[in-house]
Amino acid sequence: MSNLNRAIVVSILFLIIIIIIDKAINMICKDKKIETKRKVILLYITRIIELIIFVCYVIYSFF
Repeated sequence: MSNLNRAIVVSILFLIIIIIIDKAINMICKDKKIETKRKVILLYITRIIELIIFVCYVIYSFF
């Protein structure tokens, strides 16, 4: 598999993971009645972490 194909597959996998984590955080926040501000902070923290991991993987796969 070429580097470009690998990067595309990994980006699709990360998109699926982000969607699953968003749904999970929304379900947890509904169950525990966590206020919206904390939910948004949680979502942004998880997205930033996933973005950092994704960028590191793409850089690693090209070099």
